[in-house]
Amino acid sequence: MPKDFYVMERFGRSESVPRNQTDTFRFYSYAPLSPATTALTEGTPPTPQDMTRSYVDATLEQYGGVIEITDWAAATSDEKLLARASELLSIQALDTRETLLREVLMSGSNVVYAGGAADRNSLAANTGIQEDDLYTIRATLMQNKIRPITRIVNPSNKYSTEPISAAYVVLVDPTAVSAVESLSGFIPVRKYADRSVIDPSMELGAWGKFRFLESNFVKTLGTNGTGQTVHGAIVLGQDSYAYLMLEGEGLKTYVKPFGSAGTSDPINQKASIGWKMSFAAAITRSEGVVRYEFTLG
Repeated sequence: MPKDFYVMERFGRSESVPRNQTDTFRFYSYAPLSPATTALTEGTPPTPQDMTRSYVDATLEQYGGVIEITDWAAATSDEKLLARASELLSIQALDTRETLLREVLMSGSNVVYAGGAADRNSLAANTGIQEDDLYTIRATLMQNKIRPITRIVNPSNKYSTEPISAAYVVLVDPTAVSAVESLSGFIPVRKYADRSVIDPSMELGAWGKFRFLESNFVKTLGTNGTGQTVHGAIVLGQDSYAYLMLEGEGLKTYVKPFGSAGTSDPINQKASIGWKMSFAAAITRSEGVVRYEFTLG
């Protein structure tokens, strides 16, 4: 499966923890400085300012999967089982990383409920995605000095970054695509004239200061007070979350052919293929990750 199917890592900051030091990483963020509106006195330097920083800690964990194949299965199957196993495990590894990121991003404390509802239980039926709510989210992000995203991670190029036109990014599940495309003034990605495409296969289009992408990993969030399914969208600003791996312990594949296990497999009956990775993620600035909850008819 192509990596562009996985979009959540593209808008965060990627970090690497040096080996032989720690399994916990501290993500720092700094509060913006107030404008310096007092004119300087000739020959007198300004008063030194303090930097205010906050932090969140994330602990690295290992994740992995393995498939074992017997010699008899390999000899009698009408398929190349090791190749099929490799494909399945590759998808599992990428699914795992995207799911772990999803769980972090959708667990944030910054929530907006459609139509101004007080909580999930109070959400009205069939709210859809409301333009007034998007204006509210945009205003709140701007007032909190959360900048629009201007660069994204390119996972196919060793996690380098590439520039994009400034926008807040919204991730929605596939069942919410029609609600996005129904917004008044929505510009489908195929009609972009002067902005680069974030992802040709997953980007839906733009509305106002927002760019919408669909993701099969954005999950529903239970039900409202009348039992209707509640959908969640993830709204992201610049430098609001990060993820990390241990140096040299990113995603790795391990192939053990028949006969590689020594005396524990004395007559070469087993082969295996598997993957392993280290991973952790955290929201580094809570104001920059908004969970928008709504219902669909």
